[in-house]
Amino acid sequence: MGGLLEGMGASVMYGHATVNAAVSLTGGVETTCVRLKGMVTRDELLDPQEAQEILEDTEEECKGFGTLIKVLIPLPAGTGPHRGLPGPGGGDPPGVGEVLLRFADIDSARRAQRSLNGRKFAERLVGAVFVTEDEFAARDVLTRG
Repeated sequence: MGGLLEGMGASVMYGHATVNAAVSLTGGVETTCVRLKGMVTRDELLDPQEAQEILEDTEEECKGFGTLIKVLIPLPAGTGPHRGLPGPGGGDPPGVGEVLLRFADIDSARRAQRSLNGRKFAERLVGAVFVTEDEFAARDVLTRG
């Protein structure tokens, strides 16, 4: 387990959600959850102020796609408000350097995925793919300190 920077409705309950069977442009099943890779680096997340700014900027940007329920940014071990514990094998928890988004509906998540996939952030190419609601919920639980 590790630290977690999160925003937008921290008390959202997660259950078994029915997954829409539509296939996305990424070849996966569209859900309400999107994972962004390549947007942040571990080093950026070591600075609490920079990590908070990334969270706030992400929330602001993603609200434009629809109702954003939650943003998760897993933090390196030993950082953040929870002073996170190391992940499996003593290293960082899963997902450090990723940003996970959960929207109220699939249409909003689809808009985010299509808009953010391939976009550059700080000269890095961002990859945006759908993840299941269960994967999002598991990451939410696993990254808490």
